[in-house]
Amino acid sequence: MQYNFLSTVELISGKIFFSFALLIAISPIASAEIITDQLIGRLIEEKLPAILYEHKNKPWELGLYSITVKKSGKSTFSSDTRQMNTSLPLAIAISSTVNQTFMGEKINIPCQSLFYTNGRFTITPLLKPTDIRVSVAIDIPIPAANLDCRGFQLPIRIPLEQLVDNNKVQWQQTMASEINTLLQENGL
Repeated sequence: MQYNFLSTVELISGKIFFSFALLIAISPIASAEIITDQLIGRLIEEKLPAILYEHKNKPWELGLYSITVKKSGKSTFSSDTRQMNTSLPLAIAISSTVNQTFMGEKINIPCQSLFYTNGRFTITPLLKPTDIRVSVAIDIPIPAANLDCRGFQLPIRIPLEQLVDNNKVQWQQTMASEINTLLQENGL
């Protein structure tokens, strides 16, 4: 029996070439999601304003308050076959002046609070033959937080959860509208 060295080399090199070609062919597909996620994540980082939400001198049961919600770190972005998810560290600063009358005396105490949470935003594209629309879901968990009024601590978790609940639908609709407008402006 004669050993054919040339055909063995061709067989081995053919298998190596096939494996290498398969790796190259699959590699862009496997890393495309990662690259796309990275690009979208970078766009979000660059385009999000530093102050995400703010209002001043709003009345509440103890007087007036102001709130500012800012980005406090780098966002993360991921996607799957149905939706896109962004997680964003938030710093929430609240200042208030408690204006109350107690036993006939007018009390005017400045108060403040700063706490951190992680907002999550889920964007679900609705692909139609003629256009693309998105819906947005927002989740902003409020940790236990207090308003420091010169050493007197007022729990504010419940009023903040109510603030989020009262505004969540409007925030979601506004975000979806802005994204949908952007899609339309770009012919999608």
